[in-house]
Amino acid sequence: MDIVQFLQRRGGAARTAQLLRAGFPKSALAQGLRNGTLNLLRRGIYTIEGADPGIVAALAANGVLTCVSAVRFYNLWQLQEPGGVQGLGVPGNPRPSISAAVAA
Repeated sequence: MDIVQFLQRRGGAARTAQLLRAGFPKSALAQGLRNGTLNLLRRGIYTIEGADPGIVAALAANGVLTCVSAVRFYNLWQLQEPGGVQGLGVPGNPRPSISAAVAA
């Protein structure tokens, strides 16, 4: 599996540590940036074109998707689509503001 396929299976975005643990060397990340297959959202966060906006918003806020925003990634049933990011967990912040993250 190449790095683009890896990211596609994860919604199009991942942290550097996740990519390194998956076996992709730093040189592959640098090459992806040079040839345009990878984008650097911010230090330590790589994305590909078409990345899921909810995942991108969560990573940009240094958080993770939670609640109904995470439901679709676990193939769980839901009554209706949430419409945007509804749940975002940010370490050390019991009441995170997601408006800035969604705008990112």
